[in-house]
Amino acid sequence: MGGPACGWLAAVAVWLLDLSVTISCEGQLLYSNISTHSDAQIQLIFDSDIDANPLEMQLVTNTYYLRNSAEFLHQESEDLQMTTMSGRLRWDNCLSEACGSDFLRLMKNPKIVGTAIGCAARIFKAITCGDPSFDREILGEWRSYFDSASGLGFVGNTLAWFPELEVTKENMESGVRLSLIDAQTRHEQQIAIIEEICKCAECFDGGPAEDEAFCLSAIFESIVVMSAAMAGISIVDGILPSRAGLERFYVRQRRMRTDADEDFLEKVKRIGYIHRVLETTTRNIDSDISIAETRLLDATKLFTGQETFGLSHILDVTAVSTGGLCFYLDMLRELSLDRNLAGRVHVVPGKIERDGKPFDFVSDREHHPNGHYTGLTDEVPDFTEISMLAQEHVRSLRRMKRA
Repeated sequence: MGGPACGWLAAVAVWLLDLSVTISCEGQLLYSNISTHSDAQIQLIFDSDIDANPLEMQLVTNTYYLRNSAEFLHQESEDLQMTTMSGRLRWDNCLSEACGSDFLRLMKNPKIVGTAIGCAARIFKAITCGDPSFDREILGEWRSYFDSASGLGFVGNTLAWFPELEVTKENMESGVRLSLIDAQTRHEQQIAIIEEICKCAECFDGGPAEDEAFCLSAIFESIVVMSAAMAGISIVDGILPSRAGLERFYVRQRRMRTDADEDFLEKVKRIGYIHRVLETTTRNIDSDISIAETRLLDATKLFTGQETFGLSHILDVTAVSTGGLCFYLDMLRELSLDRNLAGRVHVVPGKIERDGKPFDFVSDREHHPNGHYTGLTDEVPDFTEISMLAQEHVRSLRRMKRA
């Protein structure tokens, strides 16, 4: 709505944009290129009020044309994960929902499952304490020093996230109380029994090669690995794991049996089946990736169903935004030497944003320990001498500059 000067909009709409247009004045139709005038995409109304500002226009209505939302399913993505679509599962029955009757078949043996988890927790406790019976390489690969990542803490953590295992609690606690040697022996025995019950191609030489059933041993290991990951992850109420995420953990454990290299198999022979749950780093990630980033990968995998967040080539990532969730390290809130906070990952709904712009991740500035810089005094000519002292404290990193 406006004065005669707005008439040029009709010409632009018709000749350049091929839109349907009507022009009217005081209820009288002056021009139309569409038979049903009320459906015109552009409706111009001349205002004959002599006091009206001829440059003033009024927007009467808006029409938005949205692209077919299904088109993104047919687009190509470099990481092959753009179109990952998966529902979420409730914590109280996520294992049976994800693995179906095969999980129920595994749980028909609660004593075996509970004892195996308890023995694993006892072995984790020994590694956390640096038991000399493990070589330095094994101790160096351990990533979880949280209270809930070993011993009775691991048992409590496992039951808190996966209440379907409550029937195994007594056996878990019995396994934790064993000596290290007994725990290692019993763990091997329980895994062997689970594989005997499973009888899939990976567990049994004569098993069906094309069987669609879940491997019971891989289900068990997936539970242990996910519990170890959740020991270092905090979530807000209402965030649930994705079905695809649980399946990713399962697929990873099953692939260890088919894609394992000689070095991996040698470690399994040396320290037993427990090595299959000790090696928590995603197998396609560079070995130099930091411990905290590995935990970020575990969190994004479990809650979004994506194997990685496409940043495996970038080191020192401290926060990631993907799938409507934000994953960030506790150090972004406060530096701490508390072993239950250092390296902990927080998961909240939302995205990373700065100055009104969205970002996919946050990473530390690249470090140049031997860098040489010139021209610093040219930037601040009023100072005759410049020096900088950096002091690192437990709670903060302070920079002091003096001249």
